[in-house]
Amino acid sequence: MVTLKRLAQELGLSVATVSRALNGYPEVSEATRQRVAELALSLKYTPNQSAQRLVTGRSRTVVLVMHTRQQMAYYDHHFELIEHLTAAFQNRNLDLFVSLSTATDFLAQYSRLARGGTVDGFVILGPEVDDARIRLLRSLNVPFVVHGRSDAAATYPFYDIDNFGVGYQSTRMLLDLGHHRIALLNFPPRLHFAYERRRGYAQALAEAGIAVDPTLVCDIGFNAGGLDASLGLLLRDAVTRPTAVICGSTLLAHELYARLNEHGLRVPDDVSVIAHDDGLPQCRASDFLPELTVTQAPLHEASAPLADFFCRYAAGEAAEGLHLVREVSIVYRKSVGARRS
Repeated sequence: MVTLKRLAQELGLSVATVSRALNGYPEVSEATRQRVAELALSLKYTPNQSAQRLVTGRSRTVVLVMHTRQQMAYYDHHFELIEHLTAAFQNRNLDLFVSLSTATDFLAQYSRLARGGTVDGFVILGPEVDDARIRLLRSLNVPFVVHGRSDAAATYPFYDIDNFGVGYQSTRMLLDLGHHRIALLNFPPRLHFAYERRRGYAQALAEAGIAVDPTLVCDIGFNAGGLDASLGLLLRDAVTRPTAVICGSTLLAHELYARLNEHGLRVPDDVSVIAHDDGLPQCRASDFLPELTVTQAPLHEASAPLADFFCRYAAGEAAEGLHLVREVSIVYRKSVGARRS
């Protein structure tokens, strides 16, 4: 059986360093952690989990709780991230488990798992404004990491993108092309990222002296019915319909393209389209006809920072330094053009 001592001898490291590397301690460099992980994998090293837990008090398990059908639709959109997160945690000798909650009070699942001592912590996806999950876990002093934020001044470990910038830059670009009737196909504003994108959209319009037209802002739920209804209202009137549309995702842009085609409208001649691109392999912006202009931030890029921040936080590092906000830039393609008279 492969032991820690053998790994240490092969690598020329101390047993303590190898143990700390396998357990994700922050004082071990990423390069050393990677060397240890690669050798452990090649030699098929398997730690004694029962003994580890008795010594360290850790289960080597991180949980992602999914709840309600609506939330499951949201997580389906994030399957790419969940897949890469699983690999990132496994590289740090941790397992990511998905727990499905059927309770009416979805917080009960978090409380039960946190108080039961069977998990080391949690990953939270899709945080809402003033998210109750975050408040609960902070009160219980349980380690967690968040993909996104529930407020702009977050003081817990998180990875996020500049969602205000997504809304602002997209709107500013379309304004510069002469568009004034700019629609926003957004997700529910209770989700902080959607709230921030709407705020950026409104700010760019305000700077141009344009008031937000509520008929041009569509908060899409996670179901096809809500999207169908919103697109129907948005495109039904040739006089009031937008000359440009900002979509919250490439999936929404795909549906918009189809509906524009049904109405005999061309992109970008009749309607310019820009979307946020999460790097979903099933919906590539470059495969659109015409190719889709996007703000780009692939979801899978969040996986390594999230896993790293969690391990460092669980090991006792202060949360204030464990965050990253990625800037976004626009990738110009053929789906946008100047407004026509």
